[in-house]
Amino acid sequence: LDMSSYDRLGSGGNTARFQAEAQQLQQQAAVQGTMLQLTSLCWEKCIKRVDSSMSSSEVDCVMSCAGRYLDATQFIQGRMMKQSQQHR
Repeated sequence: LDMSSYDRLGSGGNTARFQAEAQQLQQQAAVQGTMLQLTSLCWEKCIKRVDSSMSSSEVDCVMSCAGRYLDATQFIQGRMMKQSQQHR
């Protein structure tokens, strides 16, 4: 988002508020994107047939898949943060 257009709307207080709202929207979009990737990945890996309920093995698979995905995502994000701090 281009925050310079918000600067023309008024005082710095408004600008800070708009920036905070924009950041919150970006974070929400990132979470939704992660959930979409997670759902797609684990569905393809674990669900063998669509039925009214999931089998216990499918539930276990989805839980394990989701846990590994989130752990890997967290690890990668931490690693990228460290690298960006080292390059400053």
